[in-house]
Amino acid sequence: MRRDRPANSAVLDEAADPLIIIGPRGAVGWLNRAAKRELGDAGARAIGDALVGVGGPSRAVGHVADVPGVLADGTRSTFQLAVNRVSERPERYSVWVRRHGRGSLLERVEEAAGLGGWDWNLQTGELFWSDNHYRLWGLEVGAIEPSTDFILEHTHPDDRVRLRRYIEGLRRNSGPAQVEYRAIRVDGSSRYFLATTAVIEDTDRGPTRMIGSLLDISELRRAERELTAHVAVSAALAEWQSLDTGARALVGGLAEALGFVAGGFWVVVEGRLMGRVFWQAPSIDLEPFTEAESRLRLRPGEGIVGHAWEARRPIHWTDVSVSEVLAGADAAAAADLHSAVAIPAVSGDEVLAVVALFARERVGVSSRLMQSLVGVGHEVGEFLDHRRGELLPPTLSERELEVLQHAARGESGREIAEALFVSPATVKSHLENIYRKLGVSDRAEAVAHGVRNGLID
Repeated sequence: MRRDRPANSAVLDEAADPLIIIGPRGAVGWLNRAAKRELGDAGARAIGDALVGVGGPSRAVGHVADVPGVLADGTRSTFQLAVNRVSERPERYSVWVRRHGRGSLLERVEEAAGLGGWDWNLQTGELFWSDNHYRLWGLEVGAIEPSTDFILEHTHPDDRVRLRRYIEGLRRNSGPAQVEYRAIRVDGSSRYFLATTAVIEDTDRGPTRMIGSLLDISELRRAERELTAHVAVSAALAEWQSLDTGARALVGGLAEALGFVAGGFWVVVEGRLMGRVFWQAPSIDLEPFTEAESRLRLRPGEGIVGHAWEARRPIHWTDVSVSEVLAGADAAAAADLHSAVAIPAVSGDEVLAVVALFARERVGVSSRLMQSLVGVGHEVGEFLDHRRGELLPPTLSERELEVLQHAARGESGREIAEALFVSPATVKSHLENIYRKLGVSDRAEAVAHGVRNGLID
């Protein structure tokens, strides 16, 4: 039997399932350790004979064959066989063997570990998934025909090109053995997967069969994000210069750490929540959504932001497209936003502000992370307690409001001076005072701030 030992026999010997190498007439050439243990020589010969009885191993290539056989202890059983041609001269076939019912323990282990297995025949294109591999994608077992097209279609758009290159590298037997990517399950939820690949059958023309595993590492990545979120908050508070710049850094840092694409900073003013600062990821345009949110004045319990204010604890929803969850739900739907989390900044029993974050995927937030966000909210609340003056609406004089209104109409400094019967130098001085009071650096930011906060039309 040693004459048919495959070149990668050391790897194949470690496989959990029995493997037999046979000739065209069913003669057994080699067994891996699992086959020796579970089938023995007699059981392996019986499987070879069974394949001959159904037309030979070549007839079984590319699909699963069910045949009767015997175990090493003489017990009769029925086996599922996956047959692949491994060489033409001499003609040889690999036969992977699984006894009906044997997979139950392995499947329970896979499910408990968040692990799925797969087997890919590159000659026929057939891709086999273990039961838990389907579950990792949120599918019923056997619900679809496994394919790389499905995997790519349900990969996060930012990771799709990289995963496609990885799969192309597998076909050439080049590139890394592992790849990590974000997946969008069929229910819309986002997960982190780690795929690991091993080539088990190879020819001079390249690999012909591969096996591998898919591991759900979402909890690991979420734990890392939790730590990153705390670092982002600490950095934003340490570098805080004004409400506009500090809150924007805080919201952006938290959003990027936790996998969200937009966010807002809401402050409590005269019994209402008012959006003061909004942030969005550079790669997307959510200005219509942030503009709609900036015009809202929310009561306790109104929308996810008002819910967090009323409850004095973080609130999370995976579907913000309904009005009772998010004030401005129509704008959220238009922006293709699905998930949101709102974190109240609490000092004592008082909520001073609320940070709201939004995502386009259904981002899961574990109970552990929610508890961590309670700590984030108290950290921000204690910081803001010493900066309450910044939370008040900016106070501009009547003349400064006039100048800002004219600036919003696109008038130049000289045109504003003529309209108000003052000198251009006076207009310049008013604008500089406006920038300082609003915490902005130029006219465009001042106008946007004024419109957003209702100071001007």
